Amino acid sequence: MITMSLYAWKLTVPTRLPYEKTGTLDELEAYLDASGLAGASPARPLIERTRLLQSEKG
Repeated sequence: MITMSLYAWKLTVPTRLPYEKTGTLDELEAYLDASGLAGASPARPLIERTRLLQSEKG
């Protein structure tokens, strides 16, 4: 069985308008990588840690 989880996120940066979205971790990763935000790219380590924590919760 394949399970797809959706996440809600809001990014607030002083120099930009807030960005809110509901989507997959892949979509969040793509946004962070394209955002140009300092420390947000590459986003792969953040996404991998999130997936690891989810699998540990079971």
